[in-house]
Amino acid sequence: MKPITNPASKLWSDLEFFDKGFLRHPDSPGASSFTISNVSDDDVAFYRVKVTAPGAKAVISKPARLWVWEEVGSIVLCGTVYASAGGPRGKCPGAYTRRVDYGSVWPDPATPHKARDQQNYGTWIEWFDYYYVSGCGQTPNPSQEIVVNVVNPSLPHYFTIYIPSGKAARTPYCTRLTNLH
Repeated sequence: MKPITNPASKLWSDLEFFDKGFLRHPDSPGASSFTISNVSDDDVAFYRVKVTAPGAKAVISKPARLWVWEEVGSIVLCGTVYASAGGPRGKCPGAYTRRVDYGSVWPDPATPHKARDQQNYGTWIEWFDYYYVSGCGQTPNPSQEIVVNVVNPSLPHYFTIYIPSGKAARTPYCTRLTNLH
């Protein structure tokens, strides 16, 4: 991945990936479409397509992220871990070596709104709405859960988990959001 000036202000789609670390999917056909039946969190990854016309140079797309979610009284989102060093920015987030970005979710009328790191404590969860009204908190041990202060309940919210060095971080990396959908 190409380093960017301020990774905390970027969405995953703004990142510039180098052509390294991508593998051919074992079920990848040579046809014009590709479908993953019965998607599960094992399929969470960045996907891209390579198109080669006869006698022409190959064209490779930008990566597209597949994340999955499951509603279970709250919502569980699973995303892809990728290297992205940064921080600290004040108290939150602190220094990190990896991160996971999640797609938009909407606040429910019920409160409190919470976010829980499903794998680690000592990580930072940051959220922001469409207008970049944001907040951030470090996940405590043992609950791994923080309160999300929603300012604009009528706007989508986006979440990122920042993972410090030394913490296990396998893909898929999941977060549980309470009173968000």
